[in-house]
Amino acid sequence: MARTALRRPLAVGAGLLMLVSGLGAVAMGQAQAAPDGQLAAWGLGIAGQRGDGSTAPTMIQAVSVVSTGALAGRTIVQVDAGVSHSCAVAADGLLACWGANDYGQLGNGLTGNQPTPTPQAVTGGILAGKQVVQVAAGYRHTCALTKDGILACWGDASQGELGNQPSASSAVPVAVFTGGTLAGRAVTQVSAGVDYTCAVASGAVTCWGDNLQGQLGDTSTTDRPIPVVTNASAGSALLGRTVTDVSAGFDHVCARSSDGSLACWGSNGSQQAFPSATLKKTAVPTLVDQGALAGRQVTQVSAGREFTCAVASGSVVCWGANDVAQMANGPASNTPQAIPALATTASPSALAGKTLTMVSSGAAHACAVATDGSLACWGSAESGALGTAGPASRSVPWSVTGPPGSGVMSGAIARSVTSGARFTIALTSSLPDPPTGITSVPGDALATVSWTAPKVTGGSPITSFVVQLSTDAGSTWTAATGSPVAATSTSLVVPNLANGVNVTFRVAAATAAGQGAYSGPTSVVRPAQGTPTAPPSAPVVTKPGAVQGLVGRSPRSRVVVLTWQPPVTGTVPSSYQLRRKQDGHRYSAWTSVTPSTLTIRHLKKGKKYSFAVRAANAAGFGPGTVVTLTVR
Repeated sequence: MARTALRRPLAVGAGLLMLVSGLGAVAMGQAQAAPDGQLAAWGLGIAGQRGDGSTAPTMIQAVSVVSTGALAGRTIVQVDAGVSHSCAVAADGLLACWGANDYGQLGNGLTGNQPTPTPQAVTGGILAGKQVVQVAAGYRHTCALTKDGILACWGDASQGELGNQPSASSAVPVAVFTGGTLAGRAVTQVSAGVDYTCAVASGAVTCWGDNLQGQLGDTSTTDRPIPVVTNASAGSALLGRTVTDVSAGFDHVCARSSDGSLACWGSNGSQQAFPSATLKKTAVPTLVDQGALAGRQVTQVSAGREFTCAVASGSVVCWGANDVAQMANGPASNTPQAIPALATTASPSALAGKTLTMVSSGAAHACAVATDGSLACWGSAESGALGTAGPASRSVPWSVTGPPGSGVMSGAIARSVTSGARFTIALTSSLPDPPTGITSVPGDALATVSWTAPKVTGGSPITSFVVQLSTDAGSTWTAATGSPVAATSTSLVVPNLANGVNVTFRVAAATAAGQGAYSGPTSVVRPAQGTPTAPPSAPVVTKPGAVQGLVGRSPRSRVVVLTWQPPVTGTVPSSYQLRRKQDGHRYSAWTSVTPSTLTIRHLKKGKKYSFAVRAANAAGFGPGTVVTLTVR
């Protein structure tokens, strides 16, 4: 495949971030869902990549991304910054992009060199009528994942980065080829690099596009126009591991596994992948567990241009190029930092005393978000990429949310951050986080609900807590008697409940800015006559009975949705298990599943399946309840 003329765009670099998910710990620019998510941007804007309606080359303090037009009235839940364009996903699944569109990377059916400084909706091609859950902005292409599992890309395909067959550039979203290595795999995350793309599919990494530096990880340096599975055989650090998220940088890749380990591969000229002064690139995933990563669990990773940063046990760890102080631990140096080292938390570092949730590596700068919603950046301040109201680069993390000169980020609560090439975008919120540690204890026609107040309140004190209850496994919710309660409360006795009826609860915090999101539901409890309002000192745990009302349906091709209700006898289940069989085959092994509702994909069309569900608690397993149906 012909090489593009510009293999390494030195002027702009590649801040290529994407996510997560969520998804739990957020990966590369994958934002946590903020109840009132809004966007702020700063840095380079010559192509309109900030999204603030202007193409001013430099913006040294944060400005608001335009929230009219495509984003009018919408809550943003994820944002991703590429080299010279950006994209965001709204809570209702709408996708919008802005910035450079010379190769159709905005997905609006147009191409050209005219900057687009305001968000434009992406609604055509394979995404027509679809709800997007995650987007990844690369160099001259973009990819997105939909709620129903479709993976689409658009923009330049000169290196095969769209993963479509036959390989061709497109100004509207086209489906990634799902035959071959993606056949039967469920894609859960996607990350776009410079002229290549990687995704997590059923716990494995699959990549396509440019492979000059071995960044596809398939043991070769041959470009691939359709997805190939990254090597997980003998000699690979991914052997026997389940990958949860992947981060595609300029031309190196890092992947985090469910056991907290980290593997990287691709270009290694600045030792941005792993410690080796002699090995300049590798097409085999290599374990990175030295220095500050030794003994630490990695919860998120972000591969930048020639450096990498990760969050491990609540701290930021970086390695690779340090020519503009990307390592956040002292003066810049032309000697790469080969061994992963902690970012400094000593004064005047804005990370002092903070627990970090995510980090985002750009072309030559990085930013990190703490659990308290504060945001700090470091490295090159070119074009205002640090948002610190000045041109000076920073060798230690510098607060973006604290100083008055931070523009709209001053005093804001940051939910996530994504670093592009010399620009940055943050997702913010002013509403409180959900309460944590929600529990409920049944009594006689009542239940006692308890919780812990959220640490992040959006900058305003909590004024009250709102408690809701459900008697139909979360399908409908109503206000609990006695709710709302005072901000000083951490519990509520809910009266007037029906004995013998299952009930769950959820709690939200409210401030002067509004009510935040509800917590997840409590475990199911069942008030009963004569029961105490607190657990006995030595509770008797009995095995659960059979689950109730197990129903299976096949709403669309190769998909089955199961729903059920908790048992009416025995101690409340702590979990559920599922096993299945296709007609004529043996049952699979029991596996743990999310209670009440389960969607099973990639089944065989027209085949008859039997599904068995059972409840479990500390005393053991209840009997299995079976439903049989034919898949559409």
